[in-house]
Amino acid sequence: MALNTSRQDSDSTATKIDSYRIAVRIIAGCIVFLIMMIVLTSIAVKGLATSHTELETIISHTVVQIELYQDMRYLVRHEAVIVRNIIMDKVNKDKEFQRLYDTRKKYEYTKGKIIELFDEDKRLGHRNVSGLFKKILDDEKTTRMLWDKAITLSDTRDIKEAYDFLIKEVRSVQWRWLDNLDIMVDTEKMNAKSDYDRATKAYVKSKINIIVMGVITLIFGILLTVLVTTSISRPLREIIETRTSDLREANEQLNREVVTRTKLSEELQLSLDELSLTKKLLEGVANGITEEILLLTKDFVILWANESAVKNHNDKANGIIGKHCYQVTHQVNTPCEPPNDPCPIHEFEKTGKSVPLNHIHFHANGTNHFVEVAIYPIMNEMGEINQFVHMTKDITERVKIEQEMHNLNSLLKQKVDEETSLRLHKEQLLIQQSKMAAMGEMIAAIAHQWKQPLNSLSILIQDLKDAYKFGELDCAYIDTAVEKSMGQVKFMARTIDDFRNFFKPSLEKETFSLVEVVGEVFSMLSSELKKNSISYSITCHTHNKTFRSFAEVIPCDATLITTYKNQLAHVILNIINNARDAIVHGRQTGLPGVTDEGKISVDCYKEGNTLKLSISDNGGGIPETIMDKIFEPYFTTKSATGGVTPQASSSASSSASSDASTPEVEGTGIGLYMSKIIVEDKLGGRIHVRNIEEAGAYGGAYGGAYGAMFTLEFKV
Repeated sequence: MALNTSRQDSDSTATKIDSYRIAVRIIAGCIVFLIMMIVLTSIAVKGLATSHTELETIISHTVVQIELYQDMRYLVRHEAVIVRNIIMDKVNKDKEFQRLYDTRKKYEYTKGKIIELFDEDKRLGHRNVSGLFKKILDDEKTTRMLWDKAITLSDTRDIKEAYDFLIKEVRSVQWRWLDNLDIMVDTEKMNAKSDYDRATKAYVKSKINIIVMGVITLIFGILLTVLVTTSISRPLREIIETRTSDLREANEQLNREVVTRTKLSEELQLSLDELSLTKKLLEGVANGITEEILLLTKDFVILWANESAVKNHNDKANGIIGKHCYQVTHQVNTPCEPPNDPCPIHEFEKTGKSVPLNHIHFHANGTNHFVEVAIYPIMNEMGEINQFVHMTKDITERVKIEQEMHNLNSLLKQKVDEETSLRLHKEQLLIQQSKMAAMGEMIAAIAHQWKQPLNSLSILIQDLKDAYKFGELDCAYIDTAVEKSMGQVKFMARTIDDFRNFFKPSLEKETFSLVEVVGEVFSMLSSELKKNSISYSITCHTHNKTFRSFAEVIPCDATLITTYKNQLAHVILNIINNARDAIVHGRQTGLPGVTDEGKISVDCYKEGNTLKLSISDNGGGIPETIMDKIFEPYFTTKSATGGVTPQASSSASSSASSDASTPEVEGTGIGLYMSKIIVEDKLGGRIHVRNIEEAGAYGGAYGGAYGAMFTLEFKV
């Protein structure tokens, strides 16, 4: 028993020792293998890092230099366009000079960057292209000197001469400038290829070193593994056997996981099939749309196009894929620019909004089409916009319809202008008729004014004969007779001057009292009104807005207005003559409410900034049947014998026309029409009429008489 126990202890000790040895060997082998792997990895990393750095430097350097040369080429072409605009466009010359300054500033900045890269080229050992760049600088200097000379010619001489100089003298140097820039780009591409070959050789060398070190490490690892395995195989056999059962269970578990993963793979394949079907469906929908759809990069490169776009611009999809959108749709080599063709992508970058823009696109069959272009941004998983959906809607038919509508509007405008000219001609004829009628009224008024002075002169002349006959004629008597006769003659002369000044056309506006003009009109018509037993009154009022009534009388010198005085006096004369004729006619026909005492009341008042003048009579009013017609041309109710038509047996029969100063004259129907034209078109006011029934309406005291009231309104 003791022996067995001792043996067991010895076996246990031996097992522990073997375990320590195994652990030491494994650790030693791992350390050696790890050191070799670290050495191998460091060598590989260093070689690959060097190759990667050199490749990255070559790529970035080449890309930057090529982009700078291309930028220079674009700026040269842009500067050429601006110079041409300066020569041809005199209106926006200052603006184009500013654009020329900005473009040259960008060019100088780009040139400076290229010079910096030349210095870096020397450090990197690249081939020197300074000789070609010097030619570019010489071409730049020569071209700009010729451009400046062309601009000077356009300022001092003919634009055509400057443009011919630009075509003949400058264009060849300019194209040589651009060709040298293209040569620079090709040269840089060749340098990039040479640098790439050198870096590739370095990469292959590093790769070979890594492979050799890897093989050596693998061989050493195999030997080390054999030694370690041989030394630890015996102690591990039992451990392996004990672990075998565990591995079987793990294998069974792995088989179950494989089954599960197979199911997942099948489900993933189904999902991929569904995605493929969805893609085909979306492409089918896009191809079924008649509008053009393009998928663009931020640099205007076409990634995909639907069938409508391919059909319009090429027969095959690969004919437009990879090209720039402006090359396909506009058939030019530069991006779209405002104002003629603003780029929708640039506009989106400025405003952050997709705004439809109108362009002209060229199809492959040679036809031009008016289109509406819109773009829609596409974001990547980082939320950055890297692509755009470019949609084009053909609006050619709409533009044609709009052009036809424009032509139709132009034709209609021409017709309207012709009709307006004809209307103005007719109005001139009406004005002439109105002047003739006014002249008749003036002569009749003068005749009324002269009757009394002529009678007085007749009596004085007859009295001279009687005085001589009876021996009463002496020097004092003659002086008295001469003084009285000259007084009558002066009165008649003053009457002629008053009427002549009254009807003299107003060429300029003047400021005067509205009530004063009314007084002058009544002064000229006073004899005629007195003969027909018609009294008149002029009253100025302040309007009370709260109670819609006249609260108080104000000074008449507060009724100042600035307009054409004689034209306004002509309108007031027409209305007062109509009122006179209405009162006379009302007496003759016995209209209800018309009395033997005729009255004409003039009321002047203000409502806010509006000055109003109301002229009222007690001549019987206007029938409602003709109320809307009295301002129409040639509408009259006066007959040749002084009577009226049956439907207008009221004050309207005279109010509808002001062409005669007495009832014995036939009306022409243009008096009130011309009054409306003068007030509303010439004087900028408003005229309207209504019947009045109550006494004291708007300040007029008619004793309950029934009549009409004309109101003139002017902004002051």
